[in-house]
Amino acid sequence: MGCGDDAAGGGGAGGSSTTSTASGGTPSSTGSTSTAATSSTTTASTTTGAGGAAACGDDACDDGETCIDCLECCAEGFGFVWTPETPGPALTPEPCPGPTCIAVSDPSILREEDGTLRMWFSTGGIVPGGEDFVAVGPHIGLARRAPGAEDFEVDPATVVETAAVGAWDRHAETVTVIRDPSGVGYQMFYLGYEAQPGDPNHEGELHYQRPAIGQMIPLDDDGLAWGRREAPIYRPDPEGWDRFFVSGTSVVIGPDGVWRLYYAGAGTTVGVGLLTSEDGVTWTASPNNPVLERDLDGWDQATLEPSVTYVGGRYWMWYSGYREPLDENTRISIGLATSEDGVTWERQGVVLEPGLEGTWNDLRILSSEVIVEPDGSLLMAAYGCNLRTRCDTETAIGLWRSP
Repeated sequence: MGCGDDAAGGGGAGGSSTTSTASGGTPSSTGSTSTAATSSTTTASTTTGAGGAAACGDDACDDGETCIDCLECCAEGFGFVWTPETPGPALTPEPCPGPTCIAVSDPSILREEDGTLRMWFSTGGIVPGGEDFVAVGPHIGLARRAPGAEDFEVDPATVVETAAVGAWDRHAETVTVIRDPSGVGYQMFYLGYEAQPGDPNHEGELHYQRPAIGQMIPLDDDGLAWGRREAPIYRPDPEGWDRFFVSGTSVVIGPDGVWRLYYAGAGTTVGVGLLTSEDGVTWTASPNNPVLERDLDGWDQATLEPSVTYVGGRYWMWYSGYREPLDENTRISIGLATSEDGVTWERQGVVLEPGLEGTWNDLRILSSEVIVEPDGSLLMAAYGCNLRTRCDTETAIGLWRSP
């Protein structure tokens, strides 16, 4: 039997599930932590997690079904327990000079039919400019790992460059890339903003000037060439709950055919917002936003960068969170929430914490993206940084697996 809508809730780390409700509060200081990086260590990292996948019912799953069809078929700890694929990071910045030598963060992964793993990521670099070198970025890079290979190969060309001064999305970060439902090509969603400190048109104190959510037009079938739209698909209302900042998009097409775009937002409160679309072109903000609001009494007093997928008859959201205030010593972890309808969410607790002291990610692990592998297991990509540099340098991207 398939799970359908009958899947029950699973236990979370550190206690029972709680339904997301409005908690109020004052605006939080949130934003991207894509800080400069020049190198990264490759020491071991650790994971934590508890609970396990919920059963669909009292009967075992039918022959031929996998975890994709029914939670009864999932291994114990599915979505809760994560094991690093390698002791160290999977992707680190290249040596300078180079277009990806200052940072690698905010990964978006996709498994091709031939087994190749693609990873789009936010990055920056130092490149020759006239008689000297100049810093460039943020922009978007692409790396590939061939089937059976251990290392990623970074494409020498930047996939999405910084746009001209005056463009609404001069800077692009925190992308998510999905395969187009037609089966040909891809769709890219991202944070875009018109200026940052150092730009000639930057004004005010906010780092991200006029942030909005964009959708790029694919110009090829290989995910290398992208065309910007003239306007974003969503810009926060000046009086909205998310008026200060939006970021960290994640897109999933549910079994009902509706496109759901989740994003992190901050304004009158902090949480995860939802946009929906019938065609993947025109988007509408949910009247229930934020659909997951921060918990002022919990570990996630601020929430960042959701990653949502639909598997086993329910929606799963992994998201970053931390206890305020946010400063150079603040630890950031990844938690899990689940939902039957993609709107009402139940927190399941922290499932991935920073590594042991001295490891490459012993301060923060965040901006995850989770995909379902062909065998029904899960693969997570996320970036991290360490206490030694306080995340000013040495960001890197790691991979984790869940049974």
